[in-house]
Amino acid sequence: EDNQSSFASYMQFVYKPIQGLHLILKYDYFDINYDISNGSVTRYSYGFEFFPLNMLEIKLQAREYNTENISLGLDIEYLLQLHTWF
Repeated sequence: EDNQSSFASYMQFVYKPIQGLHLILKYDYFDINYDISNGSVTRYSYGFEFFPLNMLEIKLQAREYNTENISLGLDIEYLLQLHTWF
């Protein structure tokens, strides 16, 4: 049996300058095997969520990845999401 220790961390900061607009900063960290000094992934995300109507959310974010001794094949990715509900 493999007894490895993983570690994950997540933080989010939200600033609401006006009603219906959320400015967002996020930090994610994941290390699948905390006892080994490589293989960790850190992600920084920043962007906004905009609520132009009661039933509509528009989210735009950029995500930057930092990795330790592994390659994910990407440095920055962009996220555009539209949410609606009723």
